[in-house]
Amino acid sequence: MKKAVAMVAAGILSAAMALSFAACGEEQESVIDTAKEMSSERIGSLEAWEAAFSDPTLGASGTSYTFNNANYSIENETVAVLSGTLSSTSSRLNVQTRTQGLLVVAGEKAYDYDRTELSSEDAEQSGSATVYENYYAADETRYEHYYKDSAGNWTMSTISSLGISLIETSAYTGSLVEYADEYDQFTWSDERQGYCKSVSFASSALLGVTVNATLTLKFREGKIAAMIISDAAVAADQDMSGLLLGDVAASVEAGVVITYGGQSVTLPGV
Repeated sequence: MKKAVAMVAAGILSAAMALSFAACGEEQESVIDTAKEMSSERIGSLEAWEAAFSDPTLGASGTSYTFNNANYSIENETVAVLSGTLSSTSSRLNVQTRTQGLLVVAGEKAYDYDRTELSSEDAEQSGSATVYENYYAADETRYEHYYKDSAGNWTMSTISSLGISLIETSAYTGSLVEYADEYDQFTWSDERQGYCKSVSFASSALLGVTVNATLTLKFREGKIAAMIISDAAVAADQDMSGLLLGDVAASVEAGVVITYGGQSVTLPGV
């Protein structure tokens, strides 16, 4: 797989979606489950495949000061688990990292949310979460950046470069245009109801351990609509003696759902 970079929104989404990403109130279906349950359209030609990966921002860059009236959202969720014995201390390691993300682009504005939660057998670390929440507005010659200050109040500053990717889906699944030239590398699966290929990757969540997995792509209305990482297993013949000993186990499951149209973003008051 090509290189890819690793919610309580105010007035931009329905209450159901906000509750889903905030992980409070009535429990909602996970993004991973939603992606898995989606049935894909069949893509009948190379031309249709390439068109399915077109950039919804029409190539907007970090300094173009426009989103070209794009309207879409990208939801993502990743659960990575690593267990083994640390070679340095001989202590047992069992860590789960769960990441949730949401990007909404609409009306020349963008909302970006990321939440990472770490769970481990170490009571001092278990349940610790890091949250990033930002709004952006394109303003012809600059961007407006809305974020919370140290006191938790929304504030705004102007920036000359956006600093986020508008087409990245997750750390494991690449961008919305990632697989446009890989038509002949994916095979249709009736079982998974999508197009699949084998991939390998390593990440900081897995302490650099290389994992083999299956990447599944799904399409709706001629566009890429879901991406899934599943069936992950530790790649054989790795020398991990300097890091982990014994029965090393690693798993990664990731889901991405892309929705085109019907989105809105309301900037917070400052």
